[in-house]
Amino acid sequence: MPARAFIAALCGAALFLAASAPLGAEPSPWEGTWSVQGRHSVGGTYTGTLQISRVSGRSYSFSGRMTCADGTTRAYSATAWISPSPGPVQAFRFSYQLPPAGVLEGLSGDRRGPTLTVQGEMRGDRERMESRWWTVGRRDLWGRELLVHRGDASITGVEPGRLDAGTENRSVTILGAGLASRGMPAAASIAFLSGNAPDGRIRVQRVLDAADDGAWLRVSLSVARDAAPGPRAVCVGEAVGRDLLLIDPPVERLRLGGAVQARPGAFYKVLVPDAAGGELSLTGVPVELREKTVDGPVAAGAGGGGVYRIADGRAGWYFVRAAGAGRLSAAFIQKAEVPASRRPWNFWYFPFVERGRGQNLYADGGAYEKFDRVLGLRPDPEGWQRFDRSRHMDRGDFREPSAGAERARYDPSTTRGFAWCYQRSTDEKKSWWGHCWGAVIASSLYRQPKAATLRAADGSSLSFSEEEVEGLLTAFMTNHGVRQTRYVDGCPAGRPTEKTGEPCDGHADDFLLGLQKGILREGLPLASNLRAAATADDQKTEVWNHVVWKYEARFQETEGRDDPTNLEVALTVAATDDVFPSEAWAKREEAYVLRLVYDANGFLQRDHRDQNWVSADHFCPSYLWRIESALPSGTENAVLGRCLERLESAFGLQRLDAR
Repeated sequence: MPARAFIAALCGAALFLAASAPLGAEPSPWEGTWSVQGRHSVGGTYTGTLQISRVSGRSYSFSGRMTCADGTTRAYSATAWISPSPGPVQAFRFSYQLPPAGVLEGLSGDRRGPTLTVQGEMRGDRERMESRWWTVGRRDLWGRELLVHRGDASITGVEPGRLDAGTENRSVTILGAGLASRGMPAAASIAFLSGNAPDGRIRVQRVLDAADDGAWLRVSLSVARDAAPGPRAVCVGEAVGRDLLLIDPPVERLRLGGAVQARPGAFYKVLVPDAAGGELSLTGVPVELREKTVDGPVAAGAGGGGVYRIADGRAGWYFVRAAGAGRLSAAFIQKAEVPASRRPWNFWYFPFVERGRGQNLYADGGAYEKFDRVLGLRPDPEGWQRFDRSRHMDRGDFREPSAGAERARYDPSTTRGFAWCYQRSTDEKKSWWGHCWGAVIASSLYRQPKAATLRAADGSSLSFSEEEVEGLLTAFMTNHGVRQTRYVDGCPAGRPTEKTGEPCDGHADDFLLGLQKGILREGLPLASNLRAAATADDQKTEVWNHVVWKYEARFQETEGRDDPTNLEVALTVAATDDVFPSEAWAKREEAYVLRLVYDANGFLQRDHRDQNWVSADHFCPSYLWRIESALPSGTENAVLGRCLERLESAFGLQRLDAR
């Protein structure tokens, strides 16, 4: 996501973090300049400064500027009230309102309301405050941050915050304030302390760069292989930041999708890459899994076969202690499906081109004809005169019938007659045209219809199959607009390849994040045009709408990169299927391979230059939406479009609760 889309949210959170400190005597100790450093959920860090000034009483003004990891900046200003709280250490919650414009661009938040709410929890004192968490909207953006009262110089963090013994020539960023206020510091003035003494096993080779405002320094660092494990303080001149860099013992890396020859008692490290969680499978030898460090807490929740459930928000490095010798392999799998109560039902798309018995709504004795009898609609002998030939699906290829009985079918005054006029084709090139869009809406918003027997207007009894009731409901919904949350929109037609920079590549991260948001976190099905189950280029623009209800993602390191954050994701989705009859067991499955880049905390690096939609069984889907409700008009069949209440009451149709 572009930096401009989240800066406003970060600013809003930062303002209240600083504002929530206890009130002191005049002049307020909270007035002055604060350094801000944080990380947000869509990847990357940000730094900045915050100027706090008292307006009157408990009213304070705030102004400052944030700089993001990609170098973009944005100024901000706001006003807030401060409530006093006794004691040197504060623990409190905060809330702050933001206008939605520009805050959730590219995210899935609710943009209809007049404001968005920033919420969080804070702990600290008058010199240093740390946000335990903050969120914007419905958890569409979240993160943590640190504020330090700015003096001559201060150190607030190190990125990355942990390194292995044996690391060589690693670029490390020291975050803070006033770090380069008197020009670029010399490498000799920067040290990493063990206790209160410089650790000679950690060498700053040179200073690579520094921010003009002194908010960060970038240095080249090497850690000797025999450096002792544990935390280190960071010293720049006279400024010291305690316990900001953690040194891990030299540990062989266990690649996702790979294996090592394990030795009894030896440790191996594996990166759980995705913050949304999943299952880490460690097979081949018995193991003990520890979180974050070799002496960290033992990870609980191992299932059969060495499978560990990694919870949402627990991504990062894990350390594996082998209890025996053998080939130890690692796999990380993320899977989710909607609960049974929300699973969409299969449907037949009822094509416009004539098919076999029962497969067209307008067929003799079909659903439309029977529903006309329930409504008491009879063909109009003069209906042919109102038939608009220019609206026929085949238009220029339409041949007018000469026989009276055939002409009588073209009568737009009945449901069946309207369909015969404008929803019927003899052109086999249109064989994929049908009611799949209406079926997607109906399957997302209604419980599955049941077969029913109704009484016709003339008193006779008429039986409707489940398929026919579904057909009537989906026909009513066809051409409706919807209110939706869009995760992927406008992915171009065509087959993806391993070449980067293709138009479809920019949608790869959005597709996985949409599945995680809709299915994994909210348990709701997602509509998608999965396109034709074909590979011929002349079929790539065909529209085949389905409802996705399940996915499985298998992560493994990209071959040849030697980078645990550069991953290929083998993704399989399951969706409703167009089959006749639409059996409940049927499903359409599509497989894709995505190449995605994460950071060490499990957050996707959005639109990374290495991002690639590598392959697909058929074509890339054009969109991925959560359908929230249907707009009140749009039925393609004008006669049927006046009958929703009659449809719902006659067939006992039940709407799902809106979510």
